[in-house]
Amino acid sequence: MIHYRVARYPVFPQPKSYFSEIIPSGENLTERDDASRRISEGKEMRIADRYDMARDLQDRYQRAGKHERGEILDAFCLATGYHRKYAIGILTGRQKRTSARKKVVRTRQYGVPFRDALGVAWEASGYVCSERLTPFLKELVPLLEQLMSASAR
Repeated sequence: MIHYRVARYPVFPQPKSYFSEIIPSGENLTERDDASRRISEGKEMRIADRYDMARDLQDRYQRAGKHERGEILDAFCLATGYHRKYAIGILTGRQKRTSARKKVVRTRQYGVPFRDALGVAWEASGYVCSERLTPFLKELVPLLEQLMSASAR
């Protein structure tokens, strides 16, 4: 027979949770209806405009005193919708704008005849994957060359 010991203290001391309604958190920004969202609704700034505005305000922000910096920061956050810490990084110059990398288009190394020959080798090997096909190409290519020369006659 198993005897269970009753704990002197409750295992889960936190109060019960109630699932009746969801209370919006002040930290969850998707549930909050703040002033910046209401003001910028319908008139959202383009990213380029935001960075232009930041570039215009940078010198003034860096030369300003603490109180004026706060006012500039409040106005900038209200206009752009950025969070304060991110806006501070942009206005102080710590946060730089990164440009999108341009995709490098690779040129083809092999022509159409090579691709057709590789397709024939792939078909002859039973459509195996490239890792399994590569070791057999040394043996397969001379055989296919013989077959092609014989069929050309």
